[in-house]
Amino acid sequence: MSVECANSVAKNLCVVWLACGLFICTIILGIMPNVVADGAPLVAPMGASVMLMLLAPKSAFARPRSVVLANFLATAIGLVVTHVFPSLLMASAAAMALTIGAMGAFRAIHPPSAGIALFAVSQGAQSASDGFALLFGGVMTRTAVILVLVIGLNRLGDVIWKRQAKV
Repeated sequence: MSVECANSVAKNLCVVWLACGLFICTIILGIMPNVVADGAPLVAPMGASVMLMLLAPKSAFARPRSVVLANFLATAIGLVVTHVFPSLLMASAAAMALTIGAMGAFRAIHPPSAGIALFAVSQGAQSASDGFALLFGGVMTRTAVILVLVIGLNRLGDVIWKRQAKV
């Protein structure tokens, strides 16, 4: 859903378009194979990412670079702190704080990624191979799929709304 859509007469159609986009992305992410044993096939912050990228595609928070880098940093930090802090509460707090700091340092702010850090802590990879599976096979693969879907939906939506504006 683009800015032009949000300011057009067809706001109800834009909401339907957004809902369809969220539905499509959720279904595709849900049917992707789960690479982490007992892991969640759907991660709540991914839904927030989709919503943000569909609602405000021109936002600095929704830029592909921000999404990819922030999700990578959040997952990596979440996995590392589980080995540094014995307490789940301390690891969670450290993961959130370090993720926010890292996103700021890399100028890649994507708010839903803070939730990805908590998800990574909750998964608590016991081995390096589990961590790499979560990072690359889980989070980053799903991030790439989300980006492809959302960019495609936004471009298709722009074409539809521009045609509608000409009529």
